Amino acid sequence: MTRTRVIVGAAVLGLAVLTIALAYESLNQTGIARIVGYQHFGDDRGIVVIVSVGALQDIAEREVKEDGSTVKVTVHVRRPAGTVPAYLIVVPVPISLHEVLRDRRVLDQDGAPVEDLGVYQKPSPAPRP
Repeated sequence: MTRTRVIVGAAVLGLAVLTIALAYESLNQTGIARIVGYQHFGDDRGIVVIVSVGALQDIAEREVKEDGSTVKVTVHVRRPAGTVPAYLIVVPVPISLHEVLRDRRVLDQDGAPVEDLGVYQKPSPAPRP
């Protein structure tokens, strides 16, 4: 076997594995997380959106649309195939803004106002006994 055949064979095998991985990923269902509220943190050009997601869901992407009076946020999630436990967890999702938030209203994906939950404080580890 020549060196060129080995390289071409490895490249074709790599492409086949990548194709299978992408096909499997596309089979996972996607959805939109429910936004519970948002919080401010030290940076005026960012907020933390608090979302509730189902067990085993992953945050897939964040979509932010800004104008002079509002910031509309959509958080997409990826759900695993099959059945999963039916409970929700609350997850903070940092969002970067192009402009300072100031007095603009934060809206969810449906255009409904999102509740301001105050200042975000990152969790601290529990004290050791």
